[in-house]
Amino acid sequence: MPAEPFEETCSDSRNGQSISDIFENKFEKSSHLSDQETELISRDHQSMLVFQLSSFPPSINQLYMTRGRYRVLTPEGRIWKAIAQHEILKQIEAHGLSGDVQALKGQSLCLVLRLHCPTWFTKAGGIRIKDAASYEKAAVDALFEALREIEAGLDDSQVFGLCLQKICSVEEKIEIEIMDIQVAIQTP
Repeated sequence: MPAEPFEETCSDSRNGQSISDIFENKFEKSSHLSDQETELISRDHQSMLVFQLSSFPPSINQLYMTRGRYRVLTPEGRIWKAIAQHEILKQIEAHGLSGDVQALKGQSLCLVLRLHCPTWFTKAGGIRIKDAASYEKAAVDALFEALREIEAGLDDSQVFGLCLQKICSVEEKIEIEIMDIQVAIQTP
């Protein structure tokens, strides 16, 4: 019988914790979003859904590994993706957004990813070499895998517009807005 996905024997090289310990710690943290954080996750009058993820995915080099001829998620990547999906599904349930998610099926969509991070700039004020686009693929994949649990026909191939924004803030988080592209085009 294959091992459960989070029962990996490898360790996080930063502090020696097992991957399953890291998952448990991060999963526990994601289960306690504050009221202020969940207020950000709401329906807008323009048919927009907004979701918030409590952390960035691993860097692209730590997200995937090569197994034979294939690129697959690393244990750390699988953990981050599972936590992100859990956070999205929890927000859908808490705010009664299942009907709104189902309404996205078959629409051409626009996504806005706001990457909040305190380290976009160096202490000297220069721009830190930190590629926002490297976080986009993992966040969008986690979003659509979570949304498919609500509505089977949703897929990231429906995304026709994408905007990435780097925002300096005290804490690291990702906000994802998803809307019909016609609404996005009409928004001033």
